[in-house]
Amino acid sequence: MFQAKQFIITFLILPLSMIAWGQSNSNSGSGGKLENAVGSFALATDLVENGISQTNKNPAIIAGFNYSFGGTGKLGVTGSSVNFPGYGETVNVRPFLSYKFYAGAASDVTIRTDWNRYFQGGDHDGFLVGFAVNSLGYIFSYDLNTNWEATHSPSSHYHFSKDWPIPWNLIYMLRVGYNQVPAGFTNYFDIYTGIKYRFSDIDLMFNYTYNSSASQFDGRADTHYVIAIAMRY
Repeated sequence: MFQAKQFIITFLILPLSMIAWGQSNSNSGSGGKLENAVGSFALATDLVENGISQTNKNPAIIAGFNYSFGGTGKLGVTGSSVNFPGYGETVNVRPFLSYKFYAGAASDVTIRTDWNRYFQGGDHDGFLVGFAVNSLGYIFSYDLNTNWEATHSPSSHYHFSKDWPIPWNLIYMLRVGYNQVPAGFTNYFDIYTGIKYRFSDIDLMFNYTYNSSASQFDGRADTHYVIAIAMRY
């Protein structure tokens, strides 16, 4: 069940998203879309990150806004509801900055840093720093989390992702990761895969999540399905 605090704080991101929506529907009266401002909003039955539920397998609200600059830079913020057993944090807010370098018509490298803030409490606060290499839609990435699972110790995440169009306007999604975690925990693989149906700016997703060492996370990493609806504007 959602708490009122989760709605109030998470929806502070929505005014920025609505700015993007307003810009997308006005371009000096021409009706054109300003591509440099993008908002997003999603509802999901769970929020899974690197094979671990961020909401203790409860429903999640996710919202975001980003602004592109210079053709390759991006500045933005994302927000989501969270639920960690034993902690008082209910909302995660992540201001971020990214920059993309092109290496030909079909390849690029993106570097990104996120300031990872949690309310109330801040036990999980830290930074995410990483890069992603994209070649023909095959994406290989690395991320460093400076405070993994509130241990105040870093973790490394190596990740592969790819989307394949399939018939009936469907997209098959595959995300595979390997996680090197602090001493006292077991390194593990995670898989997040499923089907996406896209119409206009709305996505419907049915996903499956797997963690190769789920037993060490007290039920938060158990294999289960995640259903989500997301929109961009």
